[in-house]
Amino acid sequence: MTMNTKPVYLDNAATSWPKPEHVARAMQTAMADIGANPGRGGYAQARAAGRLIHDTRILAARFFNAPDPARVIFTPCATYSLNMALQGFFKKGDHVIVMGRQHNAVIRPLHDRRLGVKVSRLVWNDTAPLVKELARVQTKKTRALIVNHASNVDGFLYPLDTIGRAAKKRGLTLIVDAAQGAGNAAIDMRRQNIGILCATGHKGLLGPAGTGLLLLNAGIELMPLIKGGTGSYSDKEAMPAVYPDRLEAGSLNLPGIAGLGAGIRELMKLGLEKSIAKKMRRTEQAHAALSKIPGIRLYWPAKKELRIPLFSFSIDGIDPAEVGDMLDHRHNVACRVGLHCAPDAHREIGSFPEGTIRFAPGIYTTAAEVEHFIHAVREIAGCL
Repeated sequence: MTMNTKPVYLDNAATSWPKPEHVARAMQTAMADIGANPGRGGYAQARAAGRLIHDTRILAARFFNAPDPARVIFTPCATYSLNMALQGFFKKGDHVIVMGRQHNAVIRPLHDRRLGVKVSRLVWNDTAPLVKELARVQTKKTRALIVNHASNVDGFLYPLDTIGRAAKKRGLTLIVDAAQGAGNAAIDMRRQNIGILCATGHKGLLGPAGTGLLLLNAGIELMPLIKGGTGSYSDKEAMPAVYPDRLEAGSLNLPGIAGLGAGIRELMKLGLEKSIAKKMRRTEQAHAALSKIPGIRLYWPAKKELRIPLFSFSIDGIDPAEVGDMLDHRHNVACRVGLHCAPDAHREIGSFPEGTIRFAPGIYTTAAEVEHFIHAVREIAGCL
């Protein structure tokens, strides 16, 4: 047994940790010094809360190159954003094309009979012309193409530049699940022709749990999923037509949004490319070492340009859940195991139904921590 006294946290694909100091500080300031409800009063504290929300919208719009900060909607998470997008955009009888190693946050809403949408799944080989592949499955009722930007299982990164151009040529609205992509790859809503972008705040954007983003391009209209108080147009029985009020019923998570803004600022200060490169070095360090251990199966795209900094693996003859338990109890290493809420992704890569163990470093993961992880896996695989 080689218990490490300090936890080695390698589950950043689920939630990033530790958070930057500025995140906790911003949340504390929002609670201790502001405290009021944005848009629910004209006094100084309420105005300060409103400014904080407004400034964070502008920041998120700049980070993703979204055309209008008013169309940056705050949500509790990417799952909530995706439900708002899918249930607000589609009508019964519509057809949608889905590509990428999809998460249940997309699969389950689409397969809800009440939504009444027909779904075609496109498994795309990046060597085939995407425009022709889309034309093969597109119908007169196809309204959108949904892509999981980056897989939370094997780190497969779908090229949004190529996909956005193809969707535009076929007249399809591009809906992007960026739960893993945001903070792990560059996203540009204008250049990549993204109609709807759904992201979470607590992963690559370094913010707290309970925060998410829904960004809409010009011309995209959604029916509200939740209806209620907005602090505006209170004399009307219907939800306001203006954004963001139309999609933000109820009180916003002021401390969470403050923390999300601080996380994005820290990421911009570090530099997105530099932070990705650092995580990629840690991922390559682990992947190279594990590739030399007999009995280990690795799941990570062969092409470097189609990778984000996470991969999955399994050890022949040992259940992934058992490996995760040994990593935790014997070595104080935290890794997510199982199907990762993405069974279709595991079907694609051939790891269903057992699942895998996932390696997902963060911006603060050290080379020494990765070496400790490698040593632990070697010991579990019986190679020491």
